[in-house]
Amino acid sequence: MRLLEENMDILHATSKLLVLKEKVTGEEFRELFNEDMRDEILSIAEVEAGQRAVEKEKIIAKEAEVKAQEKAAKVQAEMELNLADLDENKEVTGGVLLEKEDENTQQDAVSLKKEKEGEE
Repeated sequence: MRLLEENMDILHATSKLLVLKEKVTGEEFRELFNEDMRDEILSIAEVEAGQRAVEKEKIIAKEAEVKAQEKAAKVQAEMELNLADLDENKEVTGGVLLEKEDENTQQDAVSLKKEKEGEE
């Protein structure tokens, strides 16, 4: 128990270093026993951990940007397909509607002619 109590600073420094780095080299561990080096080792580990966090955030942001671009491209492609289908349907439907309008106009003309003949 006394051994742990006497080396509590080293234990705390080691645990902090492990949290920051996940892996500690033998050299880093030995340097934790040197009181003068301990703070420097922990400071370096904190800076490195911060840099890793920044890099990770950049990667996450880039991945999100790529996914957004892919989704936008997919939506645009779907819209273009829908517009092409709509144009194709307009041509077909438009042609049929014009034929029906012509038939209705002819039928109306015939009906009007018959009405006029009937009035006379």
